[in-house]
Amino acid sequence: LGLYAGDTNNLPSTTSGNNQFVGSNPGGTAGGAVYVYNPYDASNDNKAGDISISVPSIQRLAENALVLDSTPMIMTNDQSYRTTRMMRCDMSIISSVLQLNVYSKERMNDKISRVVLRGNNIAGSHTVNLYSRKDVGELVPMSSLESVAEKAITIPSNEYDAVKLYFGVWPAEQRTITAEIYAGAYYYTAELPAADFAAGSVTSLTVCLDDCTKTLAP
Repeated sequence: LGLYAGDTNNLPSTTSGNNQFVGSNPGGTAGGAVYVYNPYDASNDNKAGDISISVPSIQRLAENALVLDSTPMIMTNDQSYRTTRMMRCDMSIISSVLQLNVYSKERMNDKISRVVLRGNNIAGSHTVNLYSRKDVGELVPMSSLESVAEKAITIPSNEYDAVKLYFGVWPAEQRTITAEIYAGAYYYTAELPAADFAAGSVTSLTVCLDDCTKTLAP
């Protein structure tokens, strides 16, 4: 998370426990506005205003969980900076989320290590104004993203138990995505059906590895 406290200082922050911010703002002034965005970008100016926000082309993959840094978010309510008291803020996801349900009909010993997604304008960055919370710049698009597993992910042997993998992607109507799922010495290519990806929403698609094209990984 990126945090502007008292209008200044683009600070990296984390959440802990009950979503409490962990960090400090040595130059902060009580009463100034607070702005929060995600994911943190060290290249953003130290003055709150127009910032670059992105769907990262490199993401982290977790089993049945969405990794926070995969989805761009901005704060939706105004807050005043306090030096000693707790604050609460609401954030809105401005990207879409792809939920990929993966399974195999047969038991597989190999585990998922990474997934590559390819699709038009699937990732990339653009400029958002933190004051108005509106887009002020064109998307700098990327046509692929890679998500690397934090630890190897077991592939279930039936659709009911399919493992849920989550990815941040930019919104689009009727987008087609090619998924390359790496497991062991091979990767499995699936052409996903065209689907709508709306901001703040999850689009769920299912892949059976037995129906994919199996290729020896480089």
